[in-house]
Amino acid sequence: LLSLISVISYSQYLPLLDESHSWNVDLHGSTIFGGDPYIITNEITVSGSTIINGNTYKTIINSNVEEINCLVREENGKVFRYIEDLNDEILMYDFTLEVGDSFVFFENTEYCSIYGSVPSSPISAQVVFVDFQFIAGEERKVIEFEYFFEDDEIWIEGIGSIRGFDSVGVVYDIIDGTDLVCFTNTVDTYYFNGANSCDNTTLNIDDIFKDSIVLYPNPVSNRSILNIPSELLADKLLIVDVTGKIIKEEKINKSNFIINVMNYPSGIYFYQVYSENNLIKTDRFIIK
Repeated sequence: LLSLISVISYSQYLPLLDESHSWNVDLHGSTIFGGDPYIITNEITVSGSTIINGNTYKTIINSNVEEINCLVREENGKVFRYIEDLNDEILMYDFTLEVGDSFVFFENTEYCSIYGSVPSSPISAQVVFVDFQFIAGEERKVIEFEYFFEDDEIWIEGIGSIRGFDSVGVVYDIIDGTDLVCFTNTVDTYYFNGANSCDNTTLNIDDIFKDSIVLYPNPVSNRSILNIPSELLADKLLIVDVTGKIIKEEKINKSNFIINVMNYPSGIYFYQVYSENNLIKTDRFIIK
């Protein structure tokens, strides 16, 4: 009887993975790169599908990531994420949960809402509140979990977490957290977390990595190491003197690039880092 009730109650489940849906998620940057805190808004969309291990997964695209960000499917009120390294899937959402049930967060270390991977550990939280509320033009199930860390975790059926597309937006490596700011469907755009704009970017995603291009030591007497994040896809380095003359041009094929200056006269020079002929950073260095 209980299983029959469960099936009936979710016959009207509002799907999350509709290609008319999009999510705008604010990533709040920490200060580890220096300077003021920043915000980067990622737009998350659903586009196309692929079959893996007999399951059909929707393709999730992040506007700030060139490749497919993740593959997700849903079935009977549950949303699953495919993890390529495991050749298996993990549970992102379970909208069949009721008060008193528990859910394990941070099962994986990759997120759809942000770029890259974030180290994390599994965290179990209990459902403390369940209700049906009229949100974004529909009556939707709302699930609230017990308070943990610094943020509430609330799920909205057919939308996801109030922290972003992922089941938890609280991540603790290079970012200070995420917030869902917009959800768009065929009817309208709906704002969350006090937002009044879908794009709150204060710093371009590449600018974060540009700030982490570092030449050391500087000043240099024989050779320096130029650290270039692989995310920037840098492919060319120019060494230029104060007159603008190109002293050296080299191809870049790794993130830690050695610059040998033993045969250069002492003075002030500039290095220029390029990606596909676009200058992404220039800075001064001194040869002793």
